[in-house]
Amino acid sequence: MKKKLFYRTTMTAAGILVAISAFCVSAAPVNEEKAKAIALDNAGVNEENVVFLYAEQDVDDGRLIYEVELITKANEEYDYEILMDTGEILGISYEKKAYSVWGDNTSKDITVEKAQELALNHAGVVADKAIWIKQKKDFDDGKLIYELEFYTNDFQEYEYDIDGTNGEVIAWEFDADSAYARQDAARRLEQAEGSTGKKNEEKGLFRLADVKATVLKQADAEDKQVTWGRVHRTFDDGKLVYEGKFYVNSLEYEFKIDAATGTVVDWDVESIWD
Repeated sequence: MKKKLFYRTTMTAAGILVAISAFCVSAAPVNEEKAKAIALDNAGVNEENVVFLYAEQDVDDGRLIYEVELITKANEEYDYEILMDTGEILGISYEKKAYSVWGDNTSKDITVEKAQELALNHAGVVADKAIWIKQKKDFDDGKLIYELEFYTNDFQEYEYDIDGTNGEVIAWEFDADSAYARQDAARRLEQAEGSTGKKNEEKGLFRLADVKATVLKQADAEDKQVTWGRVHRTFDDGKLVYEGKFYVNSLEYEFKIDAATGTVVDWDVESIWD
């Protein structure tokens, strides 16, 4: 993989992702030794099978964390970010540093469809819940590698390197709340809906024309009286909203509208002369 990121997930000894609800493993502040124990437990690795284990304190988005790195005797590297207050695992990156070499010439490479299936199974994601971003065939030292990337409807993003010869997971990464996935989902919805029209019943989202009608009614104004500022879709506390502003005479209106329900969730009016 071209980048190394910290992601919010975990893996059992068999290498299968487990439920994200299991990440919050402690309700009390943790120390360095507890952080190491949390990492070992989630990796499914016994300490006697570890050749390197290190933890240090750091700050992430204003939160105190432990960064824990461990390398196993099988030459697998895990990097963890663990929240110091609760012991919650904020992110994991996994990479298999040594993997099998080419077999005999009679072996048959797996297809990209099979690689996708293996990645989805490993992530525990149903096929129809995955939005694919990347499906690339590449070669690393003459070895066929499938580079795959997808996200789910709740913006969990996954990246995989799959051995094209035997289907082995060489590396994986996971982001439980991907900003890129949110942006891509909004872009896809924008393309699917267009910029005018009525509510999209299939997606359950209001379009721009409905939003403008809602705020005009709230302001008791007509469109011909209004000078529009920018109106766009964005995310606020995990919800898709329309955010924008407009002007009527000497008043400036700013608003946020829930894109799913059309409800006004934020409304502010002030005089532009103040």
